[in-house]
Amino acid sequence: MKKDFGRLDILVHGAGVIALGPVQTAPFSDFCFQCRTNVRARTSFPRSCCATEAAKGRSSSEFQRGLQAHADVAQYAATKHGLRAIADGLREEVNVDGVRVLTVILGRTATPMQAAVHRHERRPYHPRNLIQPEDVATLIAETLALPRSVEVTEVSLRPLGNRSRARWIFARYSP
Repeated sequence: MKKDFGRLDILVHGAGVIALGPVQTAPFSDFCFQCRTNVRARTSFPRSCCATEAAKGRSSSEFQRGLQAHADVAQYAATKHGLRAIADGLREEVNVDGVRVLTVILGRTATPMQAAVHRHERRPYHPRNLIQPEDVATLIAETLALPRSVEVTEVSLRPLGNRSRARWIFARYSP
């Protein structure tokens, strides 16, 4: 990568696996597989690249995960909570080098993984009713394009329920 592009500007962690099933009966091996993929594997790359690239004050990292723990997805959610802790700790470690870490909390997103979840739930899969991957990419690019003097640490997205009646409501709070 460095040979081809010269430096690392943005590192996006967006992959993961899910194994569905009740906590009481799901195979422990499924939980271990999710931990290895969703936490350990996604921690390895920042460990190897931050030391070299972060010192240059150029790179930004982004972690995605779903935190909602419901029946059949508790083990998956546990791995995502672990990833959140790693992202928060990494942020404190690398901010001094000018590296920003953005955490994106995603609701149901139109992906093959979500199609499998819908099949498991015996529900029809309508990707148009879910978050679109290109919208996530736009959010990440726009957030990381903010001036280097600011850092957005966390953004939460969910599918909009009734798109035809969508309205923005802004609230201003003063201390």
